[in-house]
Amino acid sequence: MLIYLANLETQEEKDEFIALYDTYRKRMWHIAAGILKDEYLAEDIVHDAFLKMSKNFNAFIGKSRNENGKLIVTIMRRLSYNLLKRGKILEFIPIEEDIRYDDLDNSPENVTINEDQYKRLVGYLSRLDELYESVLNLKWELGYSNQEIAMILDISEENVRLRLHRGRKQLISLLQKEGIYYGQ
Repeated sequence: MLIYLANLETQEEKDEFIALYDTYRKRMWHIAAGILKDEYLAEDIVHDAFLKMSKNFNAFIGKSRNENGKLIVTIMRRLSYNLLKRGKILEFIPIEEDIRYDDLDNSPENVTINEDQYKRLVGYLSRLDELYESVLNLKWELGYSNQEIAMILDISEENVRLRLHRGRKQLISLLQKEGIYYGQ
């Protein structure tokens, strides 16, 4: 615990971190163990997550318990899947040089929806590839900037932009197939 607290400046931050640690430690371990199928690796990932969280603790300050819970689940899933992929050869994903945002007013995040539609949209987000779901949740539901998302997920800002773009495209395609979205 001391290694995490060393990254925090004020006693208030340390107290908040301890509360976060006590609240989520077991849940984090269960998420990692469920993905990794190894309790010792799960412990390592939980340690890595808390270390990252202590270094970027500003992302957690002032957030509701629900927002912090979503963020922690996203972090745990990302770290766990990254560990699984380390031993595998990853397919090269070419960077799209001409990403255009010329029709932003017609994109899913700019459409006004009611609560029932919102719940359905969250359900559709969960059907996206995990790479895109986590970035879109951090951006749209929790309101993080691209720079904050890059720090949280330990990826570059360019990669965040690329995943947001591809995630939007995948979501639009899914919504069009369901007859919910008729935009571009």
